[in-house]
Amino acid sequence: MEYQMISQLDAPNTVQEWLNQKQNEDVYFILKEENKTYVVIRRKEVDSGGYGIKLVGIEEQEKDILIKVEYTNPKPEEIVTQVINSPVTVLELEQTNKPIRIEVQYNK
Repeated sequence: MEYQMISQLDAPNTVQEWLNQKQNEDVYFILKEENKTYVVIRRKEVDSGGYGIKLVGIEEQEKDILIKVEYTNPKPEEIVTQVINSPVTVLELEQTNKPIRIEVQYNK
């Protein structure tokens, strides 16, 4: 399945509005607009750097599309910046009518 990761600033206004409302929760959102399907994955707001979202893979299956991501966290001994952070990943896919599943793995 073809996709591209885009900046949240390059996403449709609907995505940006949704992101502004969902700052304190780990959530995902799927939007079909402009002949594209946008998948937005957001981690809740944290007070330091070192947190992220890593795309592990996208698999188009017979009945659905599976998107696997890993939530990455800083190691306990890692020095990180003290800054409010809310990791976001925006994927742009060709429009699809298949259901999309998000599978989240947590690094250890």
